[in-house]
Amino acid sequence: MLSKPAAIRPTSFILIVCMILLSGSGFVSADSNPYNLPELGDSTSSFISLQEEKLLGDSWLRIYRSQAPVLNDPLVTDYLENLIDELAV
Repeated sequence: MLSKPAAIRPTSFILIVCMILLSGSGFVSADSNPYNLPELGDSTSSFISLQEEKLLGDSWLRIYRSQAPVLNDPLVTDYLENLIDELAV
């Protein structure tokens, strides 16, 4: 008499199917850059020169400082200075 084939549990079947599907799918290459963006900190970038980058940063900082509210609270200033000193040690 022939023996019955072993029954596969539904969870095992799903696990096996997932493993088969995932093994066939390739990993996305880290080199693929669909947006063609420059690397951060890349000094050889021809998009913007270092002088233009400095001018852009200076103008952004000037605009930010003119619009950002300034907090002149001595207690907060003292607390932050002490906190930064402790973190730096």
